[in-house]
Amino acid sequence: MKKSKQFYWKIEDLWEKYYEKKTTKMHTVFDFTPSEFPVFFDDNENNKPYLGLKNDAQIIEKDEKEIFLTDNHHKVLSFLFHQFLKNKQKITLIHIDAHRDDAIFQYYEKLGVEIEEVRKYVELVNGRDFLNDFLCNAETEKIKKYIKRIQDHCRISDYLDIAFHLGFVEKIISITQTSEFENFSFKNLHSENVVLNLDIDIYGQEGEVVSVDLKTMVIAKSWNIANAVCIATSPAFIDEILAEKIIEIFVGTA
Repeated sequence: MKKSKQFYWKIEDLWEKYYEKKTTKMHTVFDFTPSEFPVFFDDNENNKPYLGLKNDAQIIEKDEKEIFLTDNHHKVLSFLFHQFLKNKQKITLIHIDAHRDDAIFQYYEKLGVEIEEVRKYVELVNGRDFLNDFLCNAETEKIKKYIKRIQDHCRISDYLDIAFHLGFVEKIISITQTSEFENFSFKNLHSENVVLNLDIDIYGQEGEVVSVDLKTMVIAKSWNIANAVCIATSPAFIDEILAEKIIEIFVGTA
């Protein structure tokens, strides 16, 4: 899906208009080197394989907030848990995506022990100002391994369900349709532990029903108030070059 220079210029102009920039230079950039093996097979195209990112868990810092980059969207689960630990406050997730990602997690029974242990730990930590050594002890490391095990059993469509069920994501605001972009209110969100969960496929074919102006404005304003940002490149759902260029505009490296 080749886009004109004017398309990218428009996104740059909109980002400059709505994003509240605090720094002028980025010294760290994302690495878009493709993975060696496919990370997604499209069953609508005879299991056509798609490559992802060689490094599928990258974090850079911009304007005093962490920005996480991955390929398949369910891989944000560990980063979301990291943000919960960092702030000791349950997360309000602004989920901007061309898809709802609202399927039910399939492995509640198989991973019942891990899920219950994570839920207990979340309630123990939430809102409490523990010493840093507590957050690095053996119990925390065990819980992180449980989170990773759960993440590895997620599909790209059901990670939100299990994140909410585990308890460290308290509220999910899904924005996929034009009416949701138009009606989204930032009121009262500034006091919450907000994480922007962005699937860049909102600029792909299935997201084209939402105007570039509207979605770029809402993404920029959500980014402004968020404590952290997750970005998924979504192989198969958006051209990889298009995804890369838009992400580079957003993080200031284009």
